[in-house]
Amino acid sequence: MRPLHLAATGLLAVVLLPSAPTYAAGETCQGRPATVVGTPGQLGLLGSEADDVVVTNGAVTVETLGGADLVCVTDGGVYAGSDVGTGAGNDVVDASATRGQVEAVLGTGSDTYLGSPAQDRVITGQGGDALDTEVDTVVSTSGGSATSQGDEVESGSPGLPNSDDIRLTGLGNTVYWAGVMSAAGRLEVGPESTLTPRLGTGALAVDAAAGTLTEDDATMLRWTGPFVRFNLYGSKAPRSLDFAGSERDEVLYTSFDDFDGAQRFDLGAGDDTLLSSDGRGGDGSAYVGGAGADVIDLWGGKRLAVDLGRRTWTSQGDAGRIAGWEQVRVGADRLDLRGTKRADDLQFYACTATVAGRAGNDTLVANRTGDASYVLSCRDARKSDITVRGDAGRDTISGTRGRDLLIGGPGRDTINGNANRDRCSGEKLTSCEVRLR
Repeated sequence: MRPLHLAATGLLAVVLLPSAPTYAAGETCQGRPATVVGTPGQLGLLGSEADDVVVTNGAVTVETLGGADLVCVTDGGVYAGSDVGTGAGNDVVDASATRGQVEAVLGTGSDTYLGSPAQDRVITGQGGDALDTEVDTVVSTSGGSATSQGDEVESGSPGLPNSDDIRLTGLGNTVYWAGVMSAAGRLEVGPESTLTPRLGTGALAVDAAAGTLTEDDATMLRWTGPFVRFNLYGSKAPRSLDFAGSERDEVLYTSFDDFDGAQRFDLGAGDDTLLSSDGRGGDGSAYVGGAGADVIDLWGGKRLAVDLGRRTWTSQGDAGRIAGWEQVRVGADRLDLRGTKRADDLQFYACTATVAGRAGNDTLVANRTGDASYVLSCRDARKSDITVRGDAGRDTISGTRGRDLLIGGPGRDTINGNANRDRCSGEKLTSCEVRLR
């Protein structure tokens, strides 16, 4: 799992300047008199090792140290945001009264965090490799919007029981989950949420509709609410990975080092996207888009043959299924890509490629991005060897920076050779140095 790295976003990145506790009559937090009150813009508001009642009052960085602390994050007339660390003890952080962004590390103990109307970033433990074993509660109802991100919460430690109670019912929140959810654990999310779990190395299965993640048939995580983005990655690949989508529009991103096991993805209904640009799975892997307008981006390694008409892929002795995609982008050092009898939208990147659209009004486009140069053995796109045949239909073909052979076939075809000396056959030609009949 890629942790939040909140320190990189500002959390406690500023050196805390010791500041003696300030006492102010009249300030309260959840009805309790404040023992520590900050000032607007203050860096390094410090509590004590005893039980503190803290009103931040616009302080930018807050560290309450030990004790069972109660912290109310308030603006003090400024909305610059606050970084809060509560250290050891069973602490409560109430950010419901601030309109600024809050970043909080709750530390050890059974802590409670009440979210702000703005974006919250919360680590329920200490972050990093420190163990997080206590029961923490995070409740936030605001989330993000169409133009802003929602809350981010990092919960638990790998391999350990996780009994945290996480309720993020607003829009567009992200959960980084580690550990095995206990019977008392809870995870509830609102619309457009993202799940990034710390994965094991067994046989993993995600069921988006049922709201479960299992490993070797044992439930590791369960949730309620519509996660629609799933980030599944790790430095160690699982033995196998299954993903069953729901009727929602979902995005599945996968990335593992040396994944030789089977990947079986069926994204179900909805307009779904599968991003597997780090590599295909082993023999028996299946990539199924299902109903809806679906998009796949798949890296095939040294050699890959994809036949969308036959719904098959093959590669160096491995084979599997690929079907139900309205837009396809695939790459390999040596690529053989064939479409269907319908209109296809095919994008590709390769050192050597043969692409055939077959029948239908196809769009066949070379799409080699900067990232592709890191995986292809031919780092210089000008040295690629590409042949594209549109076949029957009114096709649109776009070549590479290499010396391409681009043939439209029957039908009125539009061809753009792009850079280098290309050979083209079609009715409307651009950047084609050699025009074939």
